[in-house]
Amino acid sequence: MMTLITLADWKALSPRQQGYILYMQEEHLGSELKGQNNPYAQGTKEHDQFVAGSQAAVNAVMDMEE
Repeated sequence: MMTLITLADWKALSPRQQGYILYMQEEHLGSELKGQNNPYAQGTKEHDQFVAGSQAAVNAVMDMEE
């Protein structure tokens, strides 16, 4: 079973890590991350890093399915 990260711990991560973890865990039963969004203003470096983390998670999932 996957260990879910708490919302407080998620908020302490880097933007890239937040994007990755959110994609991977938000739909799991009991996740405190459900309903969270990219908290960074569009056009900022942090927003772009969050999106890059989300995309890395998408790629990881696709790689698992192959």
